[in-house]
Amino acid sequence: MFVARALRGPTLALTAMTAALIAAFGLAGSAAAQQFYVVQPGDTVGGIAAAHDTSVSAIVDANDLASANRIFVGESLVIPGPTEGSDTPPSRGTVYTVQSGDTLGAIATRHGTTASAIAQANGIANPNVVRVGHVLAIPGHTEGSDTPPSTSDTYVVQPGDTLGAIAARHGTSIDVLAQANRIANVNVIEVGQVIAIPGAGDGDNGDDGGAIPAGFTLAALDHTARGGAGVITDVRIAQHQGFDRIVFEFADEWENITVSDGVPGFTVGYVASADECGSGFGVSTEGSSMLRVNFPRAYVYDPNTGESTVPTEFTEDHQVVLQAQEICGFEGQSTWILGVDGVQAYRISELSTPTRLVIDVATN
Repeated sequence: MFVARALRGPTLALTAMTAALIAAFGLAGSAAAQQFYVVQPGDTVGGIAAAHDTSVSAIVDANDLASANRIFVGESLVIPGPTEGSDTPPSRGTVYTVQSGDTLGAIATRHGTTASAIAQANGIANPNVVRVGHVLAIPGHTEGSDTPPSTSDTYVVQPGDTLGAIAARHGTSIDVLAQANRIANVNVIEVGQVIAIPGAGDGDNGDDGGAIPAGFTLAALDHTARGGAGVITDVRIAQHQGFDRIVFEFADEWENITVSDGVPGFTVGYVASADECGSGFGVSTEGSSMLRVNFPRAYVYDPNTGESTVPTEFTEDHQVVLQAQEICGFEGQSTWILGVDGVQAYRISELSTPTRLVIDVATN
């Protein structure tokens, strides 16, 4: 962990001068094997050690640090070279900068190591606390480790996600996700949290056909922070090379309605199950997966007369999109479920004249 401390000009200049003198005249003992590094925001001793092929204890000893957890931005550290007979060999791992939503368990799973190994390498006292921007040393996997490296993927929690839905989407269980990510309460996950999906790369179940095509995603999308409403005037599905296309077309104007300038707010994402609004009955659909498209402020009927503007169910014999049905269509909300053959990646486009939301679902 670093502590931000402002260094005044003369102090910083003296530090640089001292470093230069040491480098020039060898005033620090075994200077021939040493170099210097100025601490940057987010640095940890472990991260610095890994980047310079040395050890935490060597840097602590070379700089008389009271604690490996306390270094200062702007501080110049002596970086000792590896020495023969050292009790702590240089790390052959890598470094990683903590991102928003990361947990130590997720980082460890992603890099084929353990949370305890990363905590030890970086002098982290509490493995449940990591800070965005910290540079962590990721030690290489060693034989005899209590947790072997696992092939895994990661998923960023989106609004409305549950651990159960994430598990179902990735063909695993709640218990496996909770254990891999050290989640104490399976009912509590946070938007933006990065969830490690253990074993996601151990073979393929045939649903996604391998790598995600460029420009496509499996992540849920949320574009609801928009003004205005919309009236859906057409829904159609067509087959193209490499993808099936679903188009939601909107009126550019409507009597007594403040129509959105462009596609009104929407969300798109896979769900494990869905219920009809109003009745609460579960929805069944063609295909093994459900891709939900929700328009919180859109009509499938004329709000002035109550007459429907589009059919609310389509059964199609396309490559992967087998059905589209509206499961909620009142009080200015329209929610659709697309029955998809497997969990397929998709991409979103917004077009104008007329206004359209286009969803392409990959077929490989």
